[in-house]
Amino acid sequence: MKNLTINKTLALFFLTIIGQTQANITISTLYGSTKITEPVLCELLESNALQRLKNINQYGVMRFIDTRKNYTRYQHSLGVLYLMKIFGASIQEQIIGLLHDVSHTIFSHTADYLFGSVLNKYSYQDDILEWFAQQTDIQEILERHNYADICTLEKREQCSMLKTNLPDLCADRLEYNLHGGFIEDWLTEGDIDFILNNLIYYDQKWIFTNAKAARMYADVSVKLSIDIWCSAWNGFIFSETAHLFKKALDTNTITSDQFHFSTDKHVWDALVMSPDIEIQKTIARITQYDESFILGSAEDHDYFVKGKFRGVDPLVLSQGNVTRLSECDTAFKTYFNKAKASVQSGWYIKYCD
Repeated sequence: MKNLTINKTLALFFLTIIGQTQANITISTLYGSTKITEPVLCELLESNALQRLKNINQYGVMRFIDTRKNYTRYQHSLGVLYLMKIFGASIQEQIIGLLHDVSHTIFSHTADYLFGSVLNKYSYQDDILEWFAQQTDIQEILERHNYADICTLEKREQCSMLKTNLPDLCADRLEYNLHGGFIEDWLTEGDIDFILNNLIYYDQKWIFTNAKAARMYADVSVKLSIDIWCSAWNGFIFSETAHLFKKALDTNTITSDQFHFSTDKHVWDALVMSPDIEIQKTIARITQYDESFILGSAEDHDYFVKGKFRGVDPLVLSQGNVTRLSECDTAFKTYFNKAKASVQSGWYIKYCD
């Protein structure tokens, strides 16, 4: 793999299709560029459903609060496709990787908070993926290329390269942790190149061949969990956004179709214009989140939030044996276990108003 030399300012906008013809599309990602020639992948890349993900942000409503968080589900999906392709995935696996997030509702994982699936094995968008494909142009493309059943849970569960149970590494976690670490300035282009050049996919397992690379990646996965995904402020924002959408759906301010098939900005603009007092109060809490809540206690709180710890304890080749990083790095084991325990204790949230 070539060394990364991309300009960082441009890199956040780098995951876009730059090819033009259906039979030959070049995708450029944070990790490099590759040519896509398989007709089914080319058509899926140009589908309305995939293109919609350009307007679904990885960080949910934070995109409208912190403009640095400009990282879309589309960028993530292309990054996953690229990584799976260069690590030897079959065409079927590449299709599954490309489509794995296509059914994300507006504002990312807000649906998990709305429907109470935050701590489940599968997120809400995983549960509805097969249904979503059938409602969009995805299913027709798949059927025409003899991949009609590829969005079924059975087929997806066979793709261990894309998703495995925590704390294992998988292509999905590999991409969003690398990209997240890059956005937060915890990883440089060179760091990412070093990590990927010391990683293999063998016998249905992602394995680091260098302990330093494994630790660099694993530290970022833990730090993203405790500082962002499972932080009190992130739990507050997603909980309030879920409350916002419950109210909006109950009052027909937005429809179920908009929730599932529209885009972040389109719906956000509609909510901002709503005359509903509760909707406006919730929007104010979200946009001014750092002044809207304090940490309460078990005896005094408005609600409790608990995130899903996404720290990775990867496999690493150490002294001729494949073992978990925590088994050959006691400092990481302490760090990992402390962070996981902290996340599992959750947060008691109390409104300031």
